[in-house]
Amino acid sequence: MASSQEITNVEKDIVALFRRKDSQALQLIDQYYQRALVGVIMRIVKTEAFAQDVWQESLVKIWKNSHTYDPEKGRLFTWLLNICRRTAIDKTRSKVYKESFNVGESMTISDTGNPVPSESPYIDGIGVREMVKKLDPKYQEVIELAYFLGYSHQEMAQKLDLPLGTVKTRIRKAIKELRVWMGK
Repeated sequence: MASSQEITNVEKDIVALFRRKDSQALQLIDQYYQRALVGVIMRIVKTEAFAQDVWQESLVKIWKNSHTYDPEKGRLFTWLLNICRRTAIDKTRSKVYKESFNVGESMTISDTGNPVPSESPYIDGIGVREMVKKLDPKYQEVIELAYFLGYSHQEMAQKLDLPLGTVKTRIRKAIKELRVWMGK
């Protein structure tokens, strides 16, 4: 597991490479973040094949939008996670994805025949789960649903039987608290 100082240095290197339009940035992202991000993607799309497709699509989006990343607005991992999460959610809404599960494919078995883990070990590798566990339970719940399970704000409001504004406020407060703990 990489130290927080090593991750900070890697983030700086990636940002510098983004600015120079150097594709080595993608190699560093793949080396340091791929396991965690694909773990989150798997929780949303449920199969290895779709997860790998989403990962490749996400890398393309990351590269095309690298100029939009602003270190002042948040951590690189959060930016990467949001791109991967949105791409995975978009995939689950696609016709191809929906049709693949309508023909009887199990959503709990990966394409290699291995069960999809209910808890991604990759997220813990960077300490995100441990930080989330420190949050008040009502904040843990919205972070889990939004970032680890891929729920939209509207879906969370329906699932939790809460007003949409309450869900959004809880997410903002949780993220603010996590940023304080991360030193951002």
